[in-house]
Amino acid sequence: MKTLAWKTFLENHFIWIFITFFGLGYGANEAVIRVTENVRITQTQYQEYQHLKQDYPILKKQLDDKTAEIANMKLISVVISSPIDGKRFSVEEAAKGISFKVDVNNNVWSDRHLWIAVKPEGTNLWYPQEKINLKAGEFTTKVYFGKDTGKDEIHIVEANDAANTEWRTYLQTVQNTGKYPNKPIPDGAFSLAKVQIVRE
Repeated sequence: MKTLAWKTFLENHFIWIFITFFGLGYGANEAVIRVTENVRITQTQYQEYQHLKQDYPILKKQLDDKTAEIANMKLISVVISSPIDGKRFSVEEAAKGISFKVDVNNNVWSDRHLWIAVKPEGTNLWYPQEKINLKAGEFTTKVYFGKDTGKDEIHIVEANDAANTEWRTYLQTVQNTGKYPNKPIPDGAFSLAKVQIVRE
């Protein structure tokens, strides 16, 4: 009778007995994993360690690849070959457009943009004129000026995406209104090279 009673008890309470013993066993496993003689970690900590150990070669390769990519990046190098620095032009000639030539020696990064911009000497007033639409090589165009005398700087400007968008919007406004307002150079843009010309 006692045997039958125990059998009935086990059948009716099997799931709870299983959970209880499994929990006790899991708790024991959590406590007994030993790394060294004096260091013990839990099962969860050990699993996290194993995952990190597996992921390390992949993460290290990604880091090495990115490090090599950065090491191979070169600064954009530009040389203005025409006009020469200090060249003098008549006001009429400058208003019709001065021939401008620049050599881009290194590839332009995908998130950087090159622009031609004019700045009257001694001011922070910039007049973007044209974007240089090439990655590397020689670019030739014309640069235009107002009908007055003075000294001006022609700059090659490197711009990030935000500055590029700002100057594209500026040129669209110029096209729509026919007016050329001066503006400070936008954040994210800086001059790579310049030449000075004199209008007289």
